[in-house]
Amino acid sequence: MIKRTAVIVAAILLLINVPVFPDSASSTEPVPYDKNEFPQWSKDLRRAEIVSFGSLPFVTIGVTMGYGSYLYFTGSTSSFPNPLDKSGNSFSSEEQLKIFGMSLGISCVIGIVDFIINRIININNSRRNAELNGSSITVTPVYPVLEQPVDPPPLELPPPDEPPQPQNSGELSE
Repeated sequence: MIKRTAVIVAAILLLINVPVFPDSASSTEPVPYDKNEFPQWSKDLRRAEIVSFGSLPFVTIGVTMGYGSYLYFTGSTSSFPNPLDKSGNSFSSEEQLKIFGMSLGISCVIGIVDFIINRIININNSRRNAELNGSSITVTPVYPVLEQPVDPPPLELPPPDEPPQPQNSGELSE
């Protein structure tokens, strides 16, 4: 009896929360983001995240090559370790963790530098826009303004029914 009552109560609670008719006022079609929906700092932070994770593979290859060069030139290994060797004989697990940690740190520094540079650029652009929009622009002429405009001399054109005559420019004709 208790089990049946618990099942009935659970079914009633589930049915109470489920709407019978769909809400016709709201659309289920996705709407694209507005231009100002997110603050600029969050866009810059997202860009820094993308730059950090995007640079990780390239930084890892560079750190691996640098660490291998360091080991080779200090005499720790007799041959240059191959960073693309899949057998795993080139670096130990501890060395691989060091390489990955250094790569992760360098990638984070690259992302932080990108974030700082973009924030500075955006702050300077917003200040410049505020200065331009907040004040009127005054144009100061370099040369003094003439009181009366000077009209160019009229252009003399031949009548349309006569062919143009060559002008005598002082050359001798034969």
